[in-house]
Amino acid sequence: MLTAACAVMVVAAARAEPVRLVGRTGFLGEWAIAASLDPAAGQAPGGLLKGPLTLKHTGMCSPGGGAEEKNGEMTLTPGRGGRVAVRLRAGDQDCSFDGALPTGPGSAMRCTDGSVYPLDLKRAP
Repeated sequence: MLTAACAVMVVAAARAEPVRLVGRTGFLGEWAIAASLDPAAGQAPGGLLKGPLTLKHTGMCSPGGGAEEKNGEMTLTPGRGGRVAVRLRAGDQDCSFDGALPTGPGSAMRCTDGSVYPLDLKRAP
């Protein structure tokens, strides 16, 4: 099933269709993730996808009384055996994940500041 999900992403990239990814991160799942990825300029079909990323704080303890939102960029590079390399850059965070989509329990992304955050990421329906 994981290989099928990645195969769908590769087929979408070959047809130049956007791939929408959604999910959550944070120790309490308090950050909602949304990204729309397209083939990067000059990339062969099945290659690097990139596009805008939005992280929205949905936890009860939002600073300033409103929902904090960070905008940035996500890149996805298909790998072997259904694996992908994902990079999320938003605000002062630069994080990466290497594994299969959809992510499973125990999946985490590692950030350049040394932080490690749980990650739940999948293709949007």
